[in-house]
Amino acid sequence: MMVGYIQEQTTAGLRSRVNGYVSSHELMGLGHELVSETTNSNSDWLSSSHDRESDLTIRLDHVWVVLPRPRRRSR
Repeated sequence: MMVGYIQEQTTAGLRSRVNGYVSSHELMGLGHELVSETTNSNSDWLSSSHDRESDLTIRLDHVWVVLPRPRRRSR
């Protein structure tokens, strides 16, 4: 399980940016991209699959948690 803490207001556009990096990476490439499993207002659950030379496929779960924004103090 990989956990990412997101400091933006949403995760909109993040998966496509990460997948762009993954698909062009020489050790990862196509087939290793993140797939969305579940999304709600404060988290995204994703997965990725990774084939190994030992004929094993590793499924890795990812969760991105949107951190709450600090409240401004009223004066």
